[in-house]
Amino acid sequence: MWVLAALADITGGGQRLIREIVSSLKEEGLLEGDGHFETMDQVLGGLEKSSSRLALTLNLPPMDVAALRVEWEALRVELKSIPPERIPALDRLERTWDTLQASAEAQDKTVFAVASLMAVSTLSHVPANVVWLSKAARSAARRTGGMLGEAVLDHYSQALEEISRAGFAAYWKGEFRPYLRAAAEQFAPEHRSLTERLLRRRG
Repeated sequence: MWVLAALADITGGGQRLIREIVSSLKEEGLLEGDGHFETMDQVLGGLEKSSSRLALTLNLPPMDVAALRVEWEALRVELKSIPPERIPALDRLERTWDTLQASAEAQDKTVFAVASLMAVSTLSHVPANVVWLSKAARSAARRTGGMLGEAVLDHYSQALEEISRAGFAAYWKGEFRPYLRAAAEQFAPEHRSLTERLLRRRG
């Protein structure tokens, strides 16, 4: 959702899309219900106010909004050197958002839940240098051709197709299986910690 909101902001005409994203964030309690948010700066300001309270309420680690703000500022700097034709068209962003909403409704999940699953999938399958938009913008400015955020948007489309085909639960299991396996191995009785292995060697 952060990527779509950021790209919508830089198109200069994505206020409707940002308002709809904000509505989904409000439903999750991530933004104040009576707040006014139409730009990324306003959204980040709202998240800064609510993230600590949300962490206490839901027992989740605080969102790293500070890192998102640094990323947003870096992206705006890099945009100065990117030709306008390399900025994604607003209609593509809106199609991605509409597909995300339709998928959430079909899977009987919130938009935020589906978007969160897509985010985990993107981190697993898309190179880090293009996941962070400021780095992708730097690359787009140097290379001939290429669209800012193209790899991420392409993966979103692919992920939504797979979620539609396999179902939310099956896709979730597939994406989280490596993490679950790693966690299980860490807590398995036969698993020895690094400290235990060092002590055995010294013994």
